[in-house]
Amino acid sequence: MSSSAMPWAFVTSTVDKFSSFYRALSAPHTPTPQPAPALLPIPNGFGNANGTSTHTFVQNPPSAPMTHRSSQHPLDGRLYEPMGRWAFMKGKPLMQPMMLCPLKTSDMYMTSIYAARIASHNVKFLVKTWFRDKEWTGFFSEMYLYKTQLRPLQGIIVPNVISVMTGLDGVNVIMEPPHSSFWIQASPDMPLALKKRCVRAYQLLHARGMCQASVSLENILIGADGRVTINHFHRARGADKIEEIGLRAASRQDIRIEMRRLKYLLNFEDAREEEEEKHARCQRRHIANQDEFSKAQMDFRYAPNIDRGPREDRQNPPFETEQLQRMKATLRAYTPKRFVMPGQSAEELAKHVREFLSIVDNMDGDDDSYLNAPQPPLPFALPTPPLFPGASQLKRKNGPAASPPPATKRLRPDMPPPPLPGISNGATAGPGPSSRAASSSRSAVPPSRASRSSSRASGSSSRASSSRPCKKASSSPDVLTSLTAANVAQLPGSERIYVNPDDLVSTLPVVDGHTLEHRDDSPPPRRISFGSVSPGWRAGTPLTRSASAPEVRDLDKEEEREVERMLASESGEGPLLRIRRSLWDLLGRVL
Repeated sequence: MSSSAMPWAFVTSTVDKFSSFYRALSAPHTPTPQPAPALLPIPNGFGNANGTSTHTFVQNPPSAPMTHRSSQHPLDGRLYEPMGRWAFMKGKPLMQPMMLCPLKTSDMYMTSIYAARIASHNVKFLVKTWFRDKEWTGFFSEMYLYKTQLRPLQGIIVPNVISVMTGLDGVNVIMEPPHSSFWIQASPDMPLALKKRCVRAYQLLHARGMCQASVSLENILIGADGRVTINHFHRARGADKIEEIGLRAASRQDIRIEMRRLKYLLNFEDAREEEEEKHARCQRRHIANQDEFSKAQMDFRYAPNIDRGPREDRQNPPFETEQLQRMKATLRAYTPKRFVMPGQSAEELAKHVREFLSIVDNMDGDDDSYLNAPQPPLPFALPTPPLFPGASQLKRKNGPAASPPPATKRLRPDMPPPPLPGISNGATAGPGPSSRAASSSRSAVPPSRASRSSSRASGSSSRASSSRPCKKASSSPDVLTSLTAANVAQLPGSERIYVNPDDLVSTLPVVDGHTLEHRDDSPPPRRISFGSVSPGWRAGTPLTRSASAPEVRDLDKEEEREVERMLASESGEGPLLRIRRSLWDLLGRVL
């Protein structure tokens, strides 16, 4: 073939020119034909977790891209939240997606190269489409691993997941390609430095307590910059077992077998000869042990000499004969492939191939500094956020007329449950009377009682050299910590005192230092969804004060009696019920 068809054919390199790896790398490039413009309009973008738009051709006129709207339903949420440099894609659709070429098709999913518009730029990326009419074996476990154990490895040895969007044909997992020019599958005859990088990538994967469980040379991709990317984790096993999503736990034996299988497929440091020798040694030992058992059956006085083999063979037993034959057949039929990003000319691809060969020649297999190297920049500039996001008056097309009420907005998922309904809380925490009302609300005391308590504490605070958060200690009154729900429950006699565990304070209007009562249309705090509270309530600050030990005891006793009276009045208890409850509490303390 002429040098014009293969401009890199005469490049001097240490890579074996007769290896299948080099033949796949230097194969002639045929530009991928761009798809012809469709006669029917193309939808504007993929839908999100709630959308229905797709990349297929439809007869309906193009509509505005679907956007995510918050909902109170726990299942109405995004399947994946992008991170890192793709965090700006959260809740945004892909404009004008178009499939350029398919890469791999299986019974459950298909991997393709797509092009779409992001931030007014044409961007190419990988899309793994899970068909709706097929069985999604491993989809939920793969998404769980991408969100948890594989999240720190994205962009290092795992592709960056941009988003997860729905379509008419299935669910699309959008990922960043290994390289913007080309990537090639791993091969047993590639240079040793690349093999070391592949082994190092799986070592990082195993260090997180998980294994791919389907190690194959087809799933190991090497980019034009020499980086190794591991793809497809729908059969992977995690550190813990989760039956709800079909995720199995990886044992130490599974991790060791996967590493041995990887080294056998790559022929890393004569791993094939070692495995075949171990297998032959095990067969000879098995035949010898069978002869000993036969002699013992013929003569009961004969003591058989059983050979259990070396410790290495017992800890890492050889592969089964069927499994070993299957791996050999796979290697005989395997041929690495090179994947070229559409839109490149032969000259541009030849330039990137020469750069790749130069990188491989200068590569040190024992150097792991490339793992900490920054990722290549995005092929477009990130959109500039607004200077004043809260002051923007722009509305989304086909969006709601007004912003949803605070009750429909999600707060932090780690927020504790709301306080007990029926207890009057104070005003917003802050300086002045509202701060005293907030302190009384957090200790479940009316504003009048809180003002009396704060006035008593002010006398001792003037004598103290510095103000410290207050918590009554049973052993030493000088040990003071923050008074919150976590440590108030440890105080003596506070088991029956309901303490606001959320540090929530009311945001209702305040008149003369007192919080207005809740109206019928403004209920007390209640749980709306996980991590949400009712409107009119927000998080406050922990209660802090300075007081001596006797004053703290007196205040706590008064607060305890006041809270008991309030709880009794709210629950409608009679005097007989209160007496009986007091007797049971006294009996419990004595016992």
